[in-house]
Amino acid sequence: MATSAESLAHEMTRYWGAFTKTGRRAAGQMVWPGYHSGKGLMLSLRAGAEVP
Repeated sequence: MATSAESLAHEMTRYWGAFTKTGRRAAGQMVWPGYHSGKGLMLSLRAGAEVP
C-alpha cells in the first residue's frame, strides 16, 4: 500500500501531466478552479477528497 506522500505525488503527476498535454484536467479528476484575485479558492489533493 502506498503512503499518503506517494499517493499525493501520483495525483500531482497525473494533474500536471494532463495539464501539460491538453491544457485541461484528466477525466475523473476534481475541477481545478481558475485563479481569481480575492476569492481565496484553491485545489486540494488531500486523501479522501471527493470528485464532483
